[in-house]
Amino acid sequence: MKLSSSIALARFGSLALLAAFGCHSDEADEPAPYATLPVIAGCEQQSFEACDTLEEECQRRVFATMTCLRQMPEAVMPPVRVLTSAEQLADFQADATEDPDEVKSRIVLERALVLLHLAQRDELSPDNQAQVFVDTTAAYYSSDTGVVTMSAQEGDEPRDLESDTLTLAHEFVHALQDQDVGIGSVFAGSETFDDYLARTSLVEGEATMQEAFVSAAIWGFDDNPNFREHFTYWLTRTDEQIQQQSPLLIAPRFIPYSYGSRFVYNVYEHGGLEEVRARFQEPPHSVLPILLSIDQLQEPPLESFAGLAEPALDSFEQVVSDTLGPWVLQTFLQRLLPNLPSADVVKAWRGDRLLVYSTLDTGQTVTALWTLRFVDGAGAAKFENDLRNERQAFPLLASSFISRRDRDVTLGLSEDSSSLPAWSAALDLAQQSWGQSAPPSAAPPPMRSRLAQIARRLPCR
Repeated sequence: MKLSSSIALARFGSLALLAAFGCHSDEADEPAPYATLPVIAGCEQQSFEACDTLEEECQRRVFATMTCLRQMPEAVMPPVRVLTSAEQLADFQADATEDPDEVKSRIVLERALVLLHLAQRDELSPDNQAQVFVDTTAAYYSSDTGVVTMSAQEGDEPRDLESDTLTLAHEFVHALQDQDVGIGSVFAGSETFDDYLARTSLVEGEATMQEAFVSAAIWGFDDNPNFREHFTYWLTRTDEQIQQQSPLLIAPRFIPYSYGSRFVYNVYEHGGLEEVRARFQEPPHSVLPILLSIDQLQEPPLESFAGLAEPALDSFEQVVSDTLGPWVLQTFLQRLLPNLPSADVVKAWRGDRLLVYSTLDTGQTVTALWTLRFVDGAGAAKFENDLRNERQAFPLLASSFISRRDRDVTLGLSEDSSSLPAWSAALDLAQQSWGQSAPPSAAPPPMRSRLAQIARRLPCR
């Protein structure tokens, strides 16, 4: 799936390349030299020219180029359709039905995220999800139908053939991924938002990387430019542009195209396309290694809360269990406590668990317990002290409690602040068994991520 340039994501056309790499030295009235850069080795005879993607011949040429770059000569070109924004929105809304349990879990989750300042009311509604998707997406590939959808030209601005060509190349990579391993299988077993986002970063990261290779070839580079810098030079600006949106809503439209492409490029530099394709059999399960892989591959061990006792109060039921991941934590701190060194906190993160409860009565009071695990007790103690020292600036402390046990720090919030002492006691009781080995039969069944379910309703950009 390709993001729209309206939020300055994944637009790897001429302006992005020039900003990241510097202008090409050829005279303006001379054609660009034949592309010979190493990343297209073996595919020099393919077409690396912009063309009209509405024409079938152009589509065939672009697909042939991508099958060569991904070394899949027997692949079959998917159908390509063009829809207006209104037609896309109608498609998504028609397929966004929810059963009563899904509606309840989404509303309860959203209220918990509002407590954490990670969402606004109605932000996770199917209609808003679909609208944000259409507003920020230039094209997408559906693994359900095997069809590439391009956005129709709207308005009086002339078409940008280069941008359209790169967008189509990006979507064809998704079609090739699907024919290679099945995109659905890449996400099989992903039970948390962090896990889902990491796997999306692999899928979109490769497509963005391949798109950048085509873009550099179109511009006639003879040597590989600094692709890693190209993938990340605009991160700060994008951070500023998404400040007002929920990080849970915007993360799938941001992380995979920036950090994800940088991560996949590191894999590519380490073992070539063969290793990139092999990673689809063993995708990353957290965003942490993707955030840490600045110029190398780092994959620190992660820890799960599966099997650990969960706090409970008699009048509440658990509705949601999820892992938000280190990027959401980083964004949470940057927005609410900008003076804290969020990058250091992320490096020390080794896991988290968000538990969301609601009362059984019709009024439904929502409570959220977000437990963060750090690499050692010192890191947890420092984070707890930092939160308490920022009491005057931290807008959540008036309606929350902070608890630390060993390497775990829990932030508890409730719409009924009078229940917080009882929740703190319930948490302490549950944590007393966390250091013990629980038999498999005692482990609660995993609760599928509601956030990942919501995000997966939308196809690959």
